[in-house]
Amino acid sequence: GVESGFYRAPLDLSSFVPSESSLRALDKAVAALRKLLEAREGHIQELEEEITESQREIAELSRSMGRLGSEIERVQKSIREAKANLNRAENIILSLQEMLEKEERMLKQYENRRRELSEKEKTLRQDLSEMKRRIDLTELQEKEGKRGQIGDELVALRQEASKIEAQLSSLQSRLEMLRRELRNVYARIGEATKRISSIEREAERAAKGREEITAEIERLEREKEELSSLLSSARKDAEKLTSRIDEIDGKLQAVEEEYEKTDALLDEARLNHQTLKLQLSKYRDQLNNLGYAEPMSETPINIEKLDENLEMMRAELSRIGAVNQLASKQYEEQISRYKELSIRMNDLERERMAIIRFIKEIEQKKYNVFMEAFNKVNERLDRYFSKLTGGGNAALKLENPDDPFSGGVDMVVQFIGKPPILVNGASSGERSVAAVAFLFALQEFTPASFYLFDEIDAHLDAFHVERLGELLAEEAGKSQFIVVTLKPEMVSKADKIYGVYGREGVSYVVSTTFKGASPR
Repeated sequence: GVESGFYRAPLDLSSFVPSESSLRALDKAVAALRKLLEAREGHIQELEEEITESQREIAELSRSMGRLGSEIERVQKSIREAKANLNRAENIILSLQEMLEKEERMLKQYENRRRELSEKEKTLRQDLSEMKRRIDLTELQEKEGKRGQIGDELVALRQEASKIEAQLSSLQSRLEMLRRELRNVYARIGEATKRISSIEREAERAAKGREEITAEIERLEREKEELSSLLSSARKDAEKLTSRIDEIDGKLQAVEEEYEKTDALLDEARLNHQTLKLQLSKYRDQLNNLGYAEPMSETPINIEKLDENLEMMRAELSRIGAVNQLASKQYEEQISRYKELSIRMNDLERERMAIIRFIKEIEQKKYNVFMEAFNKVNERLDRYFSKLTGGGNAALKLENPDDPFSGGVDMVVQFIGKPPILVNGASSGERSVAAVAFLFALQEFTPASFYLFDEIDAHLDAFHVERLGELLAEEAGKSQFIVVTLKPEMVSKADKIYGVYGREGVSYVVSTTFKGASPR
């Protein structure tokens, strides 16, 4: 039989399945999230490297602070030694002033005594002249006896006057020597005062620098803790993003599988739809031929089946799930946090560079002062060594020229006709020559009023003893040199010689002065 009915358009399943553009947009969002995660991981790695570098720099700063502390202790020790030297110098000045006052009083007493003797001699001469005029022949013998007594007394007075004049000359020379020593002591006190004030200023600057470095290290520690907390939060966010991406990947894979299934069903439904359309057209032609062009009655629609299809589609949508709409907002928050961290890291880098520059300035000043003194001593050492050896060379050599404070100092000497060698490989006499030259090179920095050498020429031959004597005679214009020696070459260069000998358990001292020797 023939059933009547009407045509109804088939159900379009494509509206319930995500489109290809939506899937591509979802792929792009997932790729962008992956790139963001990779960028965040790179930033986290950079932050970890920066934190490691900051820790290393903090350790270096701690070591620098240790070295600075030892330098401050050394400077304080130098200050204490300088103050002790200043106190000793003040005591010496006081004793010299007392000796000077005592000598001046004795000098005045001798001057008064000499004037008295001169007046007495003058009076005696006048009495003698008067007596010569008044004397008669009867009193000649008596006057002659008195004249002899007066002559003897006059000779005794002259001897006493010559002794007083000799003592006066000795006291004047000693007074002049004491005055020179007093001037030298005052000059040394002025230099020591300037040096103490300079060292105190250096110590204050070093203490301030140490406090600034300590505060900077504390601030860096706080920044390190903040960065560590930010890094842990960033890691947690990265873990959350990773888990979220994994969930999205799983959902996307499920959607792709469902999409493939739905696409296959859609193709099958389209094929069935075309087949049904062809059958419907065929059946309409048959109905037209049979005279049933219009539908006779309506066939009821199966609503329950449609509801089942609708529920099935909603279940498919719920399985697909919703796309994270807050991804862009979270990305902006991460970008803002990254910029904030970048600004903080730049500030830390600038402060670190400022600390490094400050430490380098201190190290450079210390290096410059040391090298200036080293070069001056080296130059003077070569000059004095050349004078002592008649043309030899000597030089100081740093074990570590790049960092002179981490190594020692060697001395290289070259005598005439010999190759250069280290001083510890030279003979005892050659080492003595090098030591004397080094001593003279150092004494120009802190000169003394006098120097006492005890058999400094014991290991030297006649040539070097004579050269040493000439050098001492040349330098005697600056300071006084007292030398204990047994060598005639050294004795021949002295201005004044004191000899000590013993006889019957008693020591005797004799002295002499060479002709043409200038007093010093």
